[in-house]
Amino acid sequence: MWFMHFISGRWRISTLAAAKTLVVAIFWFCASCSHYHFGTTLLADCRAIEVMPVENLTGEAALEGLLRNSLSECLMQTPGVTLAKPSFGDARLETKVSGLEQSRVSRAKLRAEHDHDHTDAAYQTVVFRMEIRAEYRLAAPDGRILREGKVNSEADFPTLADLETAREAALRELMRNAAAQIIAEVTEE
Repeated sequence: MWFMHFISGRWRISTLAAAKTLVVAIFWFCASCSHYHFGTTLLADCRAIEVMPVENLTGEAALEGLLRNSLSECLMQTPGVTLAKPSFGDARLETKVSGLEQSRVSRAKLRAEHDHDHTDAAYQTVVFRMEIRAEYRLAAPDGRILREGKVNSEADFPTLADLETAREAALRELMRNAAAQIIAEVTEE
């Protein structure tokens, strides 16, 4: 008799464990895959977003096109959101590049310090860092602000024989990073 009770008690424990496992699995599936399966958490009436021309407050001329293209690419890769044609979107994404800075990150010693009048002449910069500050605003066609914020992005680039080529590659990376941050913030809660 005790044997039957043990079997039935064990059966209840395993059923309870299976039920708990099933609940955890369903919760995990809903939490981890909901963005992929059900789209963004953006408002239901804002599924088509128009990327407006970028306002550039820096002296770097190429930033407008780089950031706008990167924003469009990121939007097209985001599930549940489409890139709208001009004047046909549910919302407008307005961006402004408010700052661009370039600084030295790393220096290498090239010559002995006693060979030069100044200690700085013995060193050369080998890695530069570019940082960008951008502001974004997601607005409804009626002008109502849905989301807004600021992002900062940075990219490093080495000193190469052609410094301008390395700088352009860093600018492209910088714009891709900024665009990814903006789209993530616009499409998430």
